[in-house]
Amino acid sequence: MGKKQHAPSAYRKIIKESKSGKADLKTLIAEARNLSDPYYVSLALFGISNDGRLGRKMANQLKTESLNLVQKEQRPWRMAELIVSICKISK
Repeated sequence: MGKKQHAPSAYRKIIKESKSGKADLKTLIAEARNLSDPYYVSLALFGISNDGRLGRKMANQLKTESLNLVQKEQRPWRMAELIVSICKISK
């Protein structure tokens, strides 16, 4: 049985790898989508969407997917926090 993933740590790892430019983008996107918490899935996808290696169409698709995930957050304060975080990483 595998160890349960810590979503915040996994999110930070994904973003770090995306910024390094060395990791495969398809792998990072798949890892982001597999995070256990929609909050961190949304942040990771939005962060990856800023990667310069992505085409504009794919970047926009990831941003749209990320913003759609905001609605899955049930706690209003956390939803607001997520929106603010996305705004901060937005270009």
